[in-house]
Amino acid sequence: MTTFRPIGLIIFNLFLLAISGSNGVSSDLQPVDEKILPPASADKSTRWFQGKSKQGARGVALVIHGLNLRPDRMQPLIEQLTESGIDVLNLSLSGHGDNFASRDGGDSSKDRLESFKAVSYEQWISEACAAYRLARTKSHQRKVPLSLVGFSLGGLIGVDLFATFPGVRFETMALFAPALKIHSRSYILRVLSPFPGLTLPSFSPEGYRANNKTPIAAYNALFKAIDHLEKNASPKINVPTVIFVDEQDEFVSFRRLRTWVEDEKLDLWKFFMLRQEASAKAVNIHHLIIDEPSTGKKVWKQMTGALVGHLLQD
Repeated sequence: MTTFRPIGLIIFNLFLLAISGSNGVSSDLQPVDEKILPPASADKSTRWFQGKSKQGARGVALVIHGLNLRPDRMQPLIEQLTESGIDVLNLSLSGHGDNFASRDGGDSSKDRLESFKAVSYEQWISEACAAYRLARTKSHQRKVPLSLVGFSLGGLIGVDLFATFPGVRFETMALFAPALKIHSRSYILRVLSPFPGLTLPSFSPEGYRANNKTPIAAYNALFKAIDHLEKNASPKINVPTVIFVDEQDEFVSFRRLRTWVEDEKLDLWKFFMLRQEASAKAVNIHHLIIDEPSTGKKVWKQMTGALVGHLLQD
C-alpha cells in the first residue's frame, strides 16, 4: 500500500492533464526582444476570418487554442465572432495544426509530433507576439478595438503576452478555462521535466486533439508560462475581461483563480460560471468548453451571447 498510492496518484494526475488538452521552473525571463522575433507565417501559424456584419468591422480578435487542441476546433467560437462583425486572427502554436516542420514525403502526424517535442515557452510567446502585431495592425487600420479570445493554454499565453510586453494591449479579453491557475495536483508532472522528449497519451476525444500524445516539453512550456505570468502580472492587464469556467474543471482551479484575481485587484475581470449539461456527456470533460457538444445547447447559447456582448460592450 505504501508504494501503490503514490503510483496511483501519479497515474491519476497524468490522466487529468492528458484529457485537459493542456512543467517548468521559477522564471527570471526578460521580455522577448521584438527585433528578433520571426514574422508570423500566414500559411502555417495564422489564418484570418473576415467579419460578416453589414454594419462594417466592429472589432478584431486574436484567438488562441489550448494545449494539444486542434486549432480548427476554435471554429465555433470564431463563427460567433465573425457573424457579429469581428475580424478574427486564429493562431496555431507550434506543434498544432499546420504549424510544424514537415519533411519531404514525411507523415504529417509524425512530423507534427516531432515539432511538438521541440516546443518551448519562448517559441510560443514569440509566435503569439508576431500574431498580435498582425492583429493590432488591422485593428488600427479599421479603427476598432482588439480583443483576446483564448482557451486554456491560449488564454495563459495571451494574458502573459499582455503582461510582459509594454507595447501590447487588448481592449477586452474573453478567457475560456484559462490555465492561469491550476490545481496543485497537476504539478506532479514537474518530476518528468528533465525528459522533454517523453510523450504521454492523450485521452481527450479524438476529434479535438492535435496529436495523439503530448510531450513533456509542452508541459514544461506551459508551466514556465504560468511562472512567468505570476512574476509579471500587473494592473496593466486589468481591462474588461470575462472568464468562462466550470467549477468542476479538472485542470483549472476556480478557487485559486478567483483568489488570484482578487489579490491582483483585477476588478474589471468577471466570472461566467457554467455547468455542463447532460447532453454534453459524450465529451464529459469539464475543462473542455469551446463548443455546443462540450457544453450543451442551452449553456452554449448563454456563453456565446455573453461572449459577443462582452467584446462589443453591448
